[in-house]
Amino acid sequence: METKKENKVKTVMEAVAITLFYLLIQLAVSIIISLVVSLTMSVDNMDKEALLNSINAMQPLMLFISNLICTVLFGIWYYLGYVRKDKLAGTYEPWHEKMCDAKVIAFIVFSSLAIGLFDRHIADLIIMISPDSGELLSTIMLNVSEVTPMNITSMVILSAMATAFAFPGIIMQKFKKSFGMAACIIIPAILFVVLMLNPVQTIYGIPFGLVMMFISYKFNSVVPGMLVILINNIGAILLNQIFSPGLPPVVSACCVVIFLALSIFMYRKMPFSSKDTKDIPSQNE
Repeated sequence: METKKENKVKTVMEAVAITLFYLLIQLAVSIIISLVVSLTMSVDNMDKEALLNSINAMQPLMLFISNLICTVLFGIWYYLGYVRKDKLAGTYEPWHEKMCDAKVIAFIVFSSLAIGLFDRHIADLIIMISPDSGELLSTIMLNVSEVTPMNITSMVILSAMATAFAFPGIIMQKFKKSFGMAACIIIPAILFVVLMLNPVQTIYGIPFGLVMMFISYKFNSVVPGMLVILINNIGAILLNQIFSPGLPPVVSACCVVIFLALSIFMYRKMPFSSKDTKDIPSQNE
């Protein structure tokens, strides 16, 4: 019979394996599309710079396909592993019944906006300290930051769904069987930032991941975590379109304080604010 310590080690190893599997899907899609681009290029254009430019131009398609695959695979995994079991056991509770309240929606929106704007201040600070990290981020985001139907679908919708199914969903569910609330939030949040693969997003992804995991844990559902990512990504697109290159730092800082205060106020109105909903066996949605 396994000891509690062995169960915890096994859970952590499984969570790491899921994270690596997520990365492997992205890597496999990138390699396959890169090979296709290389094989379809004419011999006359087969120089290193032209090849790299052609591969970089395919980056939006790479992300779209990898996010779509992750959404489908992890979504099915989450549904079969947890939601269906709850339905069969008669313990299923639809997400909309948990969130059909103006205070709940307001709490999620204000929390998402507060952490999203706060992360942008962290990103600016990191880039100021290390300009090379900013250049790396710009290179990575060069072809996927353009507002196109494919980028919006991939970077806003599919990435939110895939991430929520994998981290606040599958990984957090596994942790609830062996760990308390703190580990259920912190460890999946750390694994979440592994996906970033660049210093700027990795550092500011930690507080963002903690907020996303906390909200998902408290509502016992993947949907709030999904909404946190959606609101953050949509907000970033709107800010970049309306304010170029972005909100003035002072205005942004004031907005962080305002949204944070509003989210705390709304949180105090939540039914779980005065009690700890820990060790919940299933998220039910």
